[in-house]
Amino acid sequence: MPKRLPLATPEAAYDEAVRMLTRKARSIAEVAAGLREREADDRAIAGAIDRLVEEHILDDEKFATDEATALVDQKGFAPAAAVRTLVERGLAEALAKSAVDAAKDGRGELELCAQALRRHTRGARLDQAQAGKEARALARLGYDEEVVARVIEKAEAAE
Repeated sequence: MPKRLPLATPEAAYDEAVRMLTRKARSIAEVAAGLREREADDRAIAGAIDRLVEEHILDDEKFATDEATALVDQKGFAPAAAVRTLVERGLAEALAKSAVDAAKDGRGELELCAQALRRHTRGARLDQAQAGKEARALARLGYDEEVVARVIEKAEAAE
């Protein structure tokens, strides 16, 4: 496959950024990093990002809201793990925390952990082996050991 040419103009960088965004939602920092990997210069990156922001195609606040909701509600991440993930994706910590707080929608960590367990088990009964497996899964989602233990204990007692 022939080597792609560096992105020398804001227009070329813009076109590449749009291609990147059609494949996956990204933060401004992720788009900039992707354009740098394609050897775009700083002027081209700034021009492309400015245009994407002006056209409301690239919006870190919307990205933070959407990604926080996906992480907390759909993937079952613990709030602190969701914040870390958003910060790793280039968002400011304050914006990440705000988005995750909104996604929590007043639910505490115990409730979110129990919800993640119900989603993962699809309502199946927990035997001892299954409880251990689910506890490890919840820990991987970032839930504190004490929270996981309480949620698993409550699920086992409900059986």
